[in-house]
Amino acid sequence: MWTFNYAVNTLSLLLASVLVMCFVAGTALVSAGSVREKNSVDQLTKCIVLAAIGSLVFIFVGYGTMFSSFASANLYWPSFKFGEHDLLQLITTAQLPVLAHVFLLAQFAGIPLIIIASATAERFKPWVLWLFALLFAGLIYSVLGFWVWGGGFLEKLHFIDAAGSGVIHLAGAVAALIAVLLLGPRLGRFDKNKSSVMRGANLTLGVIGIWLVWLSSVGINVNSGWMFTNVTFFNSPLGLAGIMQTLAIAALNTQMSIVGSVLAAVIVLRIFSGTVDLTIILNAVVVGIVALAASAITPSMTGAFLIGAVGGILLVLAILLFEKFKIDDPVGAIAAHGVGGLWGLLAAVMSQDYVMLSSLHKEVWSWPQQLTAQLIGIGSIIVWVAVSSLILLLLFKYLVGIRISATVEYKGLDAVEYGGA
Repeated sequence: MWTFNYAVNTLSLLLASVLVMCFVAGTALVSAGSVREKNSVDQLTKCIVLAAIGSLVFIFVGYGTMFSSFASANLYWPSFKFGEHDLLQLITTAQLPVLAHVFLLAQFAGIPLIIIASATAERFKPWVLWLFALLFAGLIYSVLGFWVWGGGFLEKLHFIDAAGSGVIHLAGAVAALIAVLLLGPRLGRFDKNKSSVMRGANLTLGVIGIWLVWLSSVGINVNSGWMFTNVTFFNSPLGLAGIMQTLAIAALNTQMSIVGSVLAAVIVLRIFSGTVDLTIILNAVVVGIVALAASAITPSMTGAFLIGAVGGILLVLAILLFEKFKIDDPVGAIAAHGVGGLWGLLAAVMSQDYVMLSSLHKEVWSWPQQLTAQLIGIGSIIVWVAVSSLILLLLFKYLVGIRISATVEYKGLDAVEYGGA
């Protein structure tokens, strides 16, 4: 029986990994389709390289750092682990298939990096971005994962973030916002207090990408109840059938959240502008997924729809606000992942079974306590990512520069960095 359960765990993790790959691929397509044609090869190249960097650093540094410090007395700073030896040591001590778990989380490690690349499109020097990504994945992301999933202080506070609304999406959006503020807008984007629309070269590519992202939500949220921790199918009181039913609920809830987000965004756009912007609708799909990632299995279907709908409304308002303050994000990644992540972490408070949580935590637990934990977690993520990203980016800015020259920006990165469109 143990062997059967182990096999089920392994298969589930591997299938989820493939679906998360679809999220990374879809996000890359949306990013490439949302920029001008002269920079589309740059975006595709950056996304592939960033996915590789994220996986490499996570496999050799991130996983061991996140999950090998459960016995550490220090809840705020992990014991960094490097190399294959430390990783393989966990195979004999963990309660789940470690290699499949590593493979899954390695796919996730590229997502915040691609969020940064999307928001900073057409301006960021490729090599500098890749170096920053190396440090982000090895240091900033690993510490966050330890805090939330690896026995750190946020896990001890019972902070809820099952599939990365905060650790992955909000963190990526905060780092992207810092980078965009340091880079400034693209040339010609905001001139003489007027906004110039710079249309993406291939929105069809963006639509194909967003369908891949939608598909991948099954891998992200359906496994969100246990895939980041040592909670597995082993000895579950629900039994295999009960767990599968729970995963089906998560899938349907995610679908309802996406539907709510898309429809709410359409309605709000019609009210505010009289038209519907396809790029915002693409991001509404992302918001629906991200807003449910914190806790996909706890809302009712109606609750999931409402969570997505609120997320869709907040997305439109955030994009309008960014426009007002001249924050140039060609893809809308900061608004989509930042709003979705922030709202998802707060919405998780409203959908919990506090009788069950009281039993789980072995203390009386209520929504004010959970709200406090969520606010502390949100604040910790934002401050840690903002400060550490700012320090690293300022170092790069003054040592080697982070923005391409005006000449390169005019010609396009494809021609200068990649030998042609």
